[in-house]
Amino acid sequence: MNSNTDRDLLDITSLNGEFMEYKRLIVFELQRLSDAIKELDKKQRDNRDDIIEIKVKAGIWGFIGASIPTIIAIALLVIKAKLGAP
Repeated sequence: MNSNTDRDLLDITSLNGEFMEYKRLIVFELQRLSDAIKELDKKQRDNRDDIIEIKVKAGIWGFIGASIPTIIAIALLVIKAKLGAP
């Protein structure tokens, strides 16, 4: 009977060691995933900032592009008015 008790304790100790190793692996993997999520979040914020910058630049260039024909049309109207053309 004493032999079975020793074997049971040995099995429990072995299982406890395996559980601790499994627990260590799980904690390590959770930390790795947490770090990866933080890195992705940082990249997403950087991309968001880049998109905002590109939108502002596009708006400025769009305004400049739309202004050129308008300025030309106004200049032609002024020239026609000065020349007295109908």
